[in-house]
Amino acid sequence: MPVLARSPSTCFPPLRNAAAVSLGHAHGSKGRFTVDAKYNPNFKKTPHPSNALGRRANGGVTAYDSPSRPDVEYYARVDIGTPAQTMNLLFDTGSSDLWVFVPDTSGTIDDGQGRWNVSASSSASRIDGGSWSIGYGDGSGAKGTLYDDTVSVAGIAVTQGVEVATSISHSRDGSAILGSPVSGIVGFGFDGGNTGNPQQKTLFTNMLSKLDSPVFTVDLKHGADGTFDFGFIDSNKYTGDISYGAATTNDYGWWLWTASGYAVGNGDFVELDMQGIVDTGNPSLTVPGDAFSAYTDVIPNYSKSFDCSTTLPDLYIGVGGGNTIKVDGEHLKGTSDDGSCGHVLGSGTPAFGSPAMAGAFLVFERGTDGDKGARIGWANFK
Repeated sequence: MPVLARSPSTCFPPLRNAAAVSLGHAHGSKGRFTVDAKYNPNFKKTPHPSNALGRRANGGVTAYDSPSRPDVEYYARVDIGTPAQTMNLLFDTGSSDLWVFVPDTSGTIDDGQGRWNVSASSSASRIDGGSWSIGYGDGSGAKGTLYDDTVSVAGIAVTQGVEVATSISHSRDGSAILGSPVSGIVGFGFDGGNTGNPQQKTLFTNMLSKLDSPVFTVDLKHGADGTFDFGFIDSNKYTGDISYGAATTNDYGWWLWTASGYAVGNGDFVELDMQGIVDTGNPSLTVPGDAFSAYTDVIPNYSKSFDCSTTLPDLYIGVGGGNTIKVDGEHLKGTSDDGSCGHVLGSGTPAFGSPAMAGAFLVFERGTDGDKGARIGWANFK
């Protein structure tokens, strides 16, 4: 979804590239866990809104690429309640709420999207007077009530605030808030961005005491499933060195990081500080105007709409230490409803969404004291 500013009552847009995470498996007695990042092929990546074509213990899990929203929604399979009910939740580093559809959610939900049956969980406990409300940059939103329950991902079980969506709203263009089979969002931003009243800790914060290291890694694939790992860094998933840079946050709980510059195709590297959100839930990549112009200037007869067979130049993002990650030109195409393509690269406040991650391996590391000392690492994927 587009990267848009939001009021304190809203949150960064949800992923429009959905991949899924399986329940995962453990790599030891304490904190090494892996989940699959599932890719959602049911959802096409639409062009960047600024281009006027459309709208947005150690362990691991599979990061599934959503079949209804490929390269837009990457989701994980998460167990909630007792007995466990498995939900496909969008893995979103750009928000801090864990919320799900339920049988009586008001709004349009596809038959393929699961609903959490609260009454079937013996461990669910209603938080008296608890409420939450979130709005995303594409105009969609959700709100409802709060529960505590057991949540398990990648073999790690914790007591977690679960936000039940009593109502949902579509985006401004009428698109559903999430594509099938995704049935909610699990936010991996910082706690300060959680919209619950009372405010809830994120799932990652609650997992920290069970991890070997305060890290999770993101290994997304273009048009395919990837993985999310917790508590460890798998050296088999990247090549070369990991380049780390300081991460800060804001009132919305975002992971903010500064790129060192860019290069277009075989052109020279241009040094330029580009601070922005690093967001698995954002299907676009936004760069400052100068960088955007440098990119579009090398495209013959540049147009906002073009034939999908057109070859776009690669873009290189500086990640520090003289290193870059490659954003393949094919990953910067979005499909319009008429079958033409448009640019997923936009001009404005920097935001590093899934196009920047599809050719990279990322490490998100929390500091020893909450958000202090946090950092993000980038490496080229294997």
